[in-house]
Amino acid sequence: MLHIRTGRHTILTLKNERGEVENGTIIILGSSGTGKGILGEALTEEFHKQGYVVLIIADPKNEMEYGYAMFEPISQFHLNYLKSTGKRPERKNVKLYHPFTFRLPRHALPEINFYTFSLKDLGRQEWSLIAETGWDTDNMKLLLNASETISSSDGLYGFVHYLFESVKGRQEGKGVKSDPNRFHLPVTGGTGKSLQDVVNYLKPFEKDYFLAPDNCKLNLDWKEILSDQEHYHFFSSKWLGDDKQREFCVMALFNQVIKHKDACKHPVLFVIPEIRALTPVKAEGYKKFLAQGITRNLSMFRSQGRGMSAILDTQVYTGVEEEVIKSATDVLLGRIMNIRDIDALVKARGYRHDMRDRLAKLGKGLFYLMGKEDIDELGVLMPSHRHCEESYNFFEHYKAEYGDKMKDYSQLIAEMRSMLDSEEEKFKERMKKREKDERERIEAIKKAREEKSAKAKKLDEKIEKATQIKEKVATDLMKLVYETKQANPDMSWRELAAKFNLDHKTAKRYCEKYEKSFSAGQSGTQDFEEQTIQELESGDSPEPNDS
Repeated sequence: MLHIRTGRHTILTLKNERGEVENGTIIILGSSGTGKGILGEALTEEFHKQGYVVLIIADPKNEMEYGYAMFEPISQFHLNYLKSTGKRPERKNVKLYHPFTFRLPRHALPEINFYTFSLKDLGRQEWSLIAETGWDTDNMKLLLNASETISSSDGLYGFVHYLFESVKGRQEGKGVKSDPNRFHLPVTGGTGKSLQDVVNYLKPFEKDYFLAPDNCKLNLDWKEILSDQEHYHFFSSKWLGDDKQREFCVMALFNQVIKHKDACKHPVLFVIPEIRALTPVKAEGYKKFLAQGITRNLSMFRSQGRGMSAILDTQVYTGVEEEVIKSATDVLLGRIMNIRDIDALVKARGYRHDMRDRLAKLGKGLFYLMGKEDIDELGVLMPSHRHCEESYNFFEHYKAEYGDKMKDYSQLIAEMRSMLDSEEEKFKERMKKREKDERERIEAIKKAREEKSAKAKKLDEKIEKATQIKEKVATDLMKLVYETKQANPDMSWRELAAKFNLDHKTAKRYCEKYEKSFSAGQSGTQDFEEQTIQELESGDSPEPNDS
């Protein structure tokens, strides 16, 4: 990809012998202060001149370093270098981008394209980083299904509530209460631990609000970006809350370009300073999923669209995932102060002992092209635009150069706040209705149980009363049969029975039992009555004589 031409001067060029630019990945390795940044900017400028769309998708120092491309150089050393090489000082057309966040300063800022990602556009790599889960887990299946299924107007709240509806286990008889700190999700046994974890991972995006509905006006227009070769497209994340959000944006941007490769009208150059932050060796936590995603993209992106290339740099060779190093088509070696890095390079490349000293003592701004170390050191190229120096402040430079373009973004912040609040209110009201419905459901169940209990009690009372009546009627009948027989001793049992519509056996038994009870005294009456009723019900009375 990189070629060295010798003659009066030894120079580095992107073009091969046929005058073509080959796609590939360039890694610039060197300790701090060796000129990696300037060399990266110069190579970026060369790619741009060859028709590449330039996408700077990381700003690890949060210093807006590539933003300085919009200014002409002011350093005398820089100006002298350009004069000596016949290059004219220039400024590039640069578009600044930043994920939308409510952390934005409330004073005037440069002209910035604040952007969001559609929740419906996120895939396995993005969700694996956010939720810190593998590609084939249940959580991943849940997240991908939600991304695909939610409506174009669903934002964070709609997404989270769709997840809840997908996993909830209805808890009959238990109340539902929403939690405002968890997207107004219900607090029930159906809210499993896996969902709680996902909700916790999504919580920071309420503040750094760049995961938005599919119909959000701030979603990036990749067709427009990938058709715009005139500008450098510089994506900063300066005001986001933490590194996880910043590094998520780098991977999401990388993925989105590859996803929209068919919209490319030009070859694309990715610029990623300090690649070690994204693809560290032995990554843990979310970094593991970040490193996997970036490494995978770097290994296969070259042939995508109209062709893609990348410029990466790092201070620590041994700190970068080995597969990233292997994906490089060219490695430029600057001065290396890290003994471990030198030892690793000497071992990997089979360098002679003198190369160890040469790498450690290489002058500032000088580099070797790996594989062609026998050629003289290559002097750093310098871009025609301004380079960020330690004493510089981007916003001061911007205000001095483009003061009329400084903008107040309070209206945008208010609009985004209104959009988020509106969705929150929608689901808050939905949960209020659900809570009300649940209360009414529980109350209805309670009332039905009470009504059932009251009916059962009333029925028991009726049965008890009927039993009491039955017992009294039976006792009165026995007494009446007995008294009738006493008054008419000559009356046969059949005549007596007919008088009371009984059979003669029952009539005789009534008299015998009642007489026995009467002679035993009042204390035995109740036992007699109960026994008699039981015998009547069982039908085991003795056979009477018909006399």
